[in-house]
Amino acid sequence: MKIIRLEKRFLYRLTRKKPEQALAETLSALPGDIVTLGGSLPEGLSLADAKDFVRRLTARGLRVVIDSRSFSAMDLLELRPWLIKPNEQEFRAMAGPCVLEEDGTLSIGKAAAVMNGLHGCGIENVMLSLGSRGALLCCSEGSYYAKGPELEAVSTIGAGDNFNAGFSCALVWQGISKHQLYTLDQQGWGRLIDVACQFAGEACRSTQNYISVAFGAKVRAIIQEDLHYVH
Repeated sequence: MKIIRLEKRFLYRLTRKKPEQALAETLSALPGDIVTLGGSLPEGLSLADAKDFVRRLTARGLRVVIDSRSFSAMDLLELRPWLIKPNEQEFRAMAGPCVLEEDGTLSIGKAAAVMNGLHGCGIENVMLSLGSRGALLCCSEGSYYAKGPELEAVSTIGAGDNFNAGFSCALVWQGISKHQLYTLDQQGWGRLIDVACQFAGEACRSTQNYISVAFGAKVRAIIQEDLHYVH
């Protein structure tokens, strides 16, 4: 996927470029930009090359989000990306039975403890998407939980990718830099997670599995209105 910055707007295009060409283009991003690595590694790109790519992005001051099962827990602890976002199934595989209740369901409290441990090891932000149950975030400011929107899901394909997109868009729309994250209050973090959940929920409402321009504009307008009211 190619992301083109047009002032404060973004254009997304699917491409079939060779991995090395796509990586070279991504390295031209500006410090503070958000780069998301999602899904499985493309054919022709080894794990070693992908890890080297993440290191180069981080060294340039970019905010790297990893949402890929191609990276193990040890890989993530080694790379220390700005944010990781496993889903419940991936998190269970990563953390093991210590995060489960006696009936086999995921414990929010136990999950938060493991996520805080990952944060303590150097991963700035640890996000766990829980499907219809919402999402959990652990960061320097604490742990935050947001409920998912009530809806009848038609398809969950693309929900995780759109969750990441919503979180990133909320950051960009509010002009929140990497360093300003450390000053966000509970309301600010809650807004970020809420937008992410809205994007994921909207993607589940149809089989098209993407966020329309109209929906994005609607959410952005609500955010800007809320910010205007707060200030």
